[in-house]
Amino acid sequence: MGKILETTLHGQKIGFHPQRVLLLPDLDAMLVADIHLGKAEFMQGKGIPLSNQPHQKDHERLVKLIKEFQVKQLFILGDLVHRPRQNPQSLQRLIRDLHPLAMEVHWIQGNHDGDHQRSLPDSWKVHSNALELGPFVLRHQSLEEKDADFQICGHVHPCVKIGDGRDKLRLPCFALKSKLLLLPSFGELTGGYELLPQEWETFVLCLGNEVSLLESSDLERFKKRS
Repeated sequence: MGKILETTLHGQKIGFHPQRVLLLPDLDAMLVADIHLGKAEFMQGKGIPLSNQPHQKDHERLVKLIKEFQVKQLFILGDLVHRPRQNPQSLQRLIRDLHPLAMEVHWIQGNHDGDHQRSLPDSWKVHSNALELGPFVLRHQSLEEKDADFQICGHVHPCVKIGDGRDKLRLPCFALKSKLLLLPSFGELTGGYELLPQEWETFVLCLGNEVSLLESSDLERFKKRS
């Protein structure tokens, strides 16, 4: 499902996957953020005829990735669902299809998830705040503390702008700086927040079947040329 960019971060092997998941093979783990299941149903309830097909595709991508890499732990860094009191069919289907894969699912609650009030199997663990994984602290939303441990977070839906005018592209990305790694949003209906290159050190652009590494200075020069 795409070519992975592999590197080492704080002594751990990591893999940036173009399908917007982060792999930690030494910890037998996959990280994903901001799927926003139920957004289509929510919009339909507001009279907007949004198709459920993107949720179906998100579901198929995630299950296929888990089967491909056979990880034993899945960490969802918040906003698995779109609204706090939602229990959409897409969530129930995901729970059902992950059950036979014999893995632990750790769900860190995000601002869209609300308080956990859903029936989940024993293999699912819900975390209201941060969770330690090896040398990393996993959160939905990062803490802006100088002395904080290295954080891996979601929430922002990061993307970068390439080009300008009619030739402009907004591409989802991983974003890295001193003690923080942001994951792109996994859900196709989530949109993106454009990051400023000067505020980050490195970007890993998700291009469908491959990723592209860009330093912030390279991105700035590219934008000036465009």
